[in-house]
Amino acid sequence: METPANPLLLLEGNERPPNAQGTPIYWALRDIPDGALSLPSLVDEMGDRLREEYLAWIAVMATRPIAGLALEKRMQIGAHPSFWHLSLLAEKSTLKSPNTLFSIMKLRALELTYHEGHHDALNLCVSDPRLIETLVNWCRQCKIPYRNHAPFPPIEPLIKPPRSHRLPHLIQALMVLARYIGRWARSLGSGSPHPFSKRSVTLCGYFPNIDMIQAAKGQLVSKYWGKLPELLIKRGMRLNWIWIHVPGGELSYSESLKLRRELDRQSEDHQRFMLLEESLGFAGILRGIIMFSRLALRRIPGQALREGFQLPGSNLNFWPVARHDWQRSKRGAVAMENALLATIFQRLAEAHAPDTPCFYIMENQAWERLLTSSWRRWRRGRTLGVMHSIVRFFDPRNYDHPTLLESPAYKALRPDLQLMNGSGARHFVEGASQPLNRYREVEALRFLYLGGIQPENNHDKRQDKSSRTRKRTLLVITDYIRFETEGQLRLLAGAAAKGGCDGFDEILVKPHPFYPVDEVVQQLGLENRVTLTDTPLNQLWPKVDLVYSSNQTTAVVEAMRTGRLPILIHIGADGLNLSPLWGHPRMDSVQFVGSAETLHMALQSPPPAGHLDEDFFHLDPGLSRWQRLLDEEIS
Repeated sequence: METPANPLLLLEGNERPPNAQGTPIYWALRDIPDGALSLPSLVDEMGDRLREEYLAWIAVMATRPIAGLALEKRMQIGAHPSFWHLSLLAEKSTLKSPNTLFSIMKLRALELTYHEGHHDALNLCVSDPRLIETLVNWCRQCKIPYRNHAPFPPIEPLIKPPRSHRLPHLIQALMVLARYIGRWARSLGSGSPHPFSKRSVTLCGYFPNIDMIQAAKGQLVSKYWGKLPELLIKRGMRLNWIWIHVPGGELSYSESLKLRRELDRQSEDHQRFMLLEESLGFAGILRGIIMFSRLALRRIPGQALREGFQLPGSNLNFWPVARHDWQRSKRGAVAMENALLATIFQRLAEAHAPDTPCFYIMENQAWERLLTSSWRRWRRGRTLGVMHSIVRFFDPRNYDHPTLLESPAYKALRPDLQLMNGSGARHFVEGASQPLNRYREVEALRFLYLGGIQPENNHDKRQDKSSRTRKRTLLVITDYIRFETEGQLRLLAGAAAKGGCDGFDEILVKPHPFYPVDEVVQQLGLENRVTLTDTPLNQLWPKVDLVYSSNQTTAVVEAMRTGRLPILIHIGADGLNLSPLWGHPRMDSVQFVGSAETLHMALQSPPPAGHLDEDFFHLDPGLSRWQRLLDEEIS
């Protein structure tokens, strides 16, 4: 056998055996030696292609024949939506399946790099058994010479799944069932109201994320819906609220139930509030169990299924990487939750009056597809999905392949209209070839406060900078995700050790309320260099000169709105770039930093301040676009 002349060397960590030959390509690092390649960085570069291929794969799998019957048909139980369209793989959530989605993209980037670089062998220095299985199968199928230099110490993923994911899938499913039953049982005797029988609108979304001060006074002010409820009530509409409780917020489920009762008591018969699980019922529990059992026991020929786990144009089968998400979706916790949600939304749709429009928080998740299909099946009115936040390039939940959008089975799961909040969302929607006739632009309810931030003249501010007498201040904005925050602050400590922070008189750190950073600051030896603050951002902007933010926070949009602040954005060693400014036309006015050395240089020579397009968010406080929409949708 000839000795390979141009092998590719895949390194899962930063260790490289002395006898391992080839061009190094790192699985989980962006900060790499000269002459090496980084798969996370290659995913950034190939983003358009990789996103398109994954969306196309979902569409192909839906209609893929499995023993003569399309997969979406095989996973359909009764008249409910196909569980394929409710699966983690089709849901494509960067929150629920971050490791799976990113691993698939990195594998495809590896395959493309191998062929485009005309490599003739693959040397492996990896420990993850799923990764080894995937790559060995690929090499054998394509007759690629390979060598595995294992064993290596296991590399811990930055995003660690909960320990419960190690339990048998049936046990995980039963845990979900117990949680839903427990919540329903707590609501018994609470007098859960029925929806209004006429002239009403339904608002469905996450809870709490509310103004807690107003809640203490018995008034609901939702940070998701802003001024819309008030506008609807002024138009003579009654509101049905459906709350999807999110754990870890300001209120526990029991506290939310207590608040729901209090708000019902004070609503003066123009608002009714329902927590999702209150509509479960004993019959719903039985139907959910039966639906789950039918899905879990339904036979899907394994070999025919596994052969489909290849992106279009690829010879690399990623079944070992996606297997866990598939099992959770067919016979595990996700399958049980979807079965229970299917019964809940059916009961809710039945309870609503005909022609009741439903606005819901849209993130393209499974529960939304169950809501829209139930609303349509029972002819309860139009459904309108509100894209409440910022659309991100690397969040594929916001996009669907055109082929899938033409599928009758999938059309039944989509809202009648999708509402986006400005040119920021429109830019990505247009770039992903989504059908714009299904979209409508309205004001950004969550971001109306940005209208109070008047963009400043960059030139004037830069000219005045040298003459200012106040201190130079660096603002560090962290995240609620542990590994993201620790990585970001670790880079700051490294840059400070190199002297990168010496030009600042003050370094303010504003932590996310869900993740205090006191201990991290002490562990990194930053306690004497930084000051922690809980001052609202709108009060901080005039006092700071440079912003160093976490990757996912939307605060960078607010910072850019000022028109005077240079922005540095942390990008983790191994993860999708989910910054709201990645892929945006104004991206050249920010700098992404992934190493202490890069941050050190950027702190000394930051990028020029940028500015947002005037209509990045629609911020009319009078909600003129919403007004016109309501004129058309609500008679």
